[in-house]
Amino acid sequence: MFSIYYMNFQKAYEIKTMLSNVIAVEKSVEVSKKRDAEGDLQAKLGLKAFKLFDVSFGSDIKGTITDSDKVLDSFKVVMTKSLILNEVISQCKDIDSIDENVREGELIKLNNVSLSLNNESDIRAMKMLSNGLLKGFSIPQANGLDINNAFSSLLKDCSYQLLGECQKCDKPIIIKIPFASDNEFESQYSIDDLFIGKTSIIGIYKGKVKIEQLTNTLNSFQSQSFNNNSDDSDVHPSQDLEIPKASKDSDDSDYHYVDLIAVIQDVIADVSLPQQDSKIKRRC
Repeated sequence: MFSIYYMNFQKAYEIKTMLSNVIAVEKSVEVSKKRDAEGDLQAKLGLKAFKLFDVSFGSDIKGTITDSDKVLDSFKVVMTKSLILNEVISQCKDIDSIDENVREGELIKLNNVSLSLNNESDIRAMKMLSNGLLKGFSIPQANGLDINNAFSSLLKDCSYQLLGECQKCDKPIIIKIPFASDNEFESQYSIDDLFIGKTSIIGIYKGKVKIEQLTNTLNSFQSQSFNNNSDDSDVHPSQDLEIPKASKDSDDSDYHYVDLIAVIQDVIADVSLPQQDSKIKRRC
């Protein structure tokens, strides 16, 4: 059993249909009851010939009566995200670490992962922008360009960058969750809920990457803006120059990258509890 924090439904559904494109919609159970009754019928025909001899003719007739009842029960199969994901998980390689035995392109379920947010400052800023912080602002010099709409288009390909640590892994794991203004996570979870306790990651292992390889449109604009400022021909006193601080984006370390399908919390059920009677009332 598991609880879903985040799930990329499109990826999970696509993999599920590759495994089996048959989805149960309805289930029927047929129950037949048969009762057999047997009876003997004896008929005797007696004749007296010449009143001196008794001559009788007899016959035995056996009959079988069959009475059967047929009950047809129909059940509607509810297809949920957890059922689709469970079929994907059944085909995953269940591991506690990523080592040389894990191949690139392999479907994995990595257990006991502690997650943290790598680009927290960017995410907090994007959250404010997506909530309409610049709503109503425009640039007259650019024919009334709506700043809020411009930033909204930039945020479409932004994502949460999550770092994962597991005890047996030689390098940290990095995953991405697409950013949206709301409803990124299942069951009303938020991004901060993923940092509490251990989680399991389901996805496709893509090998080792560096942070700088995980770029987007917003990062490109920021980088271009910084380069333009660096090419300024004006001369400034050395005491007025501010040296940019090193950020996590300048990290040159290698990370194990997992193309994320889902983040889940494994749930341990108490099997010692008495199970409820699962009798189903049949409709005749």
